[in-house]
Amino acid sequence: MSGAFGNFAFYAHPRATIIPIGGNLWEVILIDVGIDIFDVFEFNGDQWLGNWNPETMEGPNMLSGCKMGNEKYNIWRSRHGRGGDFPVYSDLKMHTFPKPVRFVVPKP
Repeated sequence: MSGAFGNFAFYAHPRATIIPIGGNLWEVILIDVGIDIFDVFEFNGDQWLGNWNPETMEGPNMLSGCKMGNEKYNIWRSRHGRGGDFPVYSDLKMHTFPKPVRFVVPKP
């Protein structure tokens, strides 16, 4: 995956019930966890982005327009004060445990 995503991050989103059990202890009952990936396309290097209309930035259109790569796009966005890096989020994939995972932690 690092070849496709570069520097990316996995995020875990647990769903749990937390119950005070006395003293400074809490019981955590973990039901499921959602996992997703976050990355940013930074328009670095020499990559072809398609054929675009350089005036309106409409595209991509393989039959007309100007061949656009990262370099031309970066020039366009600095001239026009628009555009930027492109955040990429995956879908959230839920993983349900066959039975809840229980553990005890000290109160923070």
